[in-house]
Amino acid sequence: MLKGRKEIASDKIGVWGGSNGGWVAPLAASLSSDVAFVITVAGAAVPPTELAKWRSVNYVRNAGYSDEVVERDITVVILSGADHNMNRPSGPRPVLNTRRR
Repeated sequence: MLKGRKEIASDKIGVWGGSNGGWVAPLAASLSSDVAFVITVAGAAVPPTELAKWRSVNYVRNAGYSDEVVERDITVVILSGADHNMNRPSGPRPVLNTRRR
């Protein structure tokens, strides 16, 4: 879209990504020779899988589950793909609701 506009220097177009966009923006730039630069804002400094594990572990602990339950269930939580939204049907709540505190 921007590349076709006369008032835009087509060789100076970049992408901006905040939060999880901090992972997406560099990926998008790597897939296009049209991207001149990347700006990331508040992107994580660890891979998405590490952030997902950290987020899930802390959610379970903060919900009051024991370390034993955290260790046993975290693999299920991560493998279920429940690393983005705790409220979606495939998220950890259905798994956690079957466990005892």
